[in-house]
Amino acid sequence: MEARHSCSASTPRWYVLLNHAANQLADMDGFADMGEDCIKRNHQSREKDQHRHSRLRNPQQAKNSQARFHHIRMLDDVVGIQNKVREHSKRNLKRTIPLGVQREEQRKAKRVATRHENANYITNEPRLIMKTPKERMKQEYLQSLQEEE
Repeated sequence: MEARHSCSASTPRWYVLLNHAANQLADMDGFADMGEDCIKRNHQSREKDQHRHSRLRNPQQAKNSQARFHHIRMLDDVVGIQNKVREHSKRNLKRTIPLGVQREEQRKAKRVATRHENANYITNEPRLIMKTPKERMKQEYLQSLQEEE
């Protein structure tokens, strides 16, 4: 049993939920991007067709125009190009490691490399060894003795 709602001010996503969600759940064992791609494309093509022949005053001319564009859309060459574009525009979901995990590993490797560089720089840096206060006092005393002589 399918519930129909005649809500003319519904958004495309709401329309999809009301009219297509139950079928998608049954057919695909879950939602498939809420049907946005194919449903939106169909709505947009219908809107284009309606806009294209809405200015024609003669109803027969409007029907002929609609049939002509529908026929053009069904030509084998056009359908082949549309299928090719649709196939090449699909997401690449063949990752063995999720993208988020892969990027986190790259960031971690970069942090570790930076830490190692900093540690090497600190250990290899020529440093002046600071004297203890006792050694400084002794050196100042010896300098003052030399100045007195």
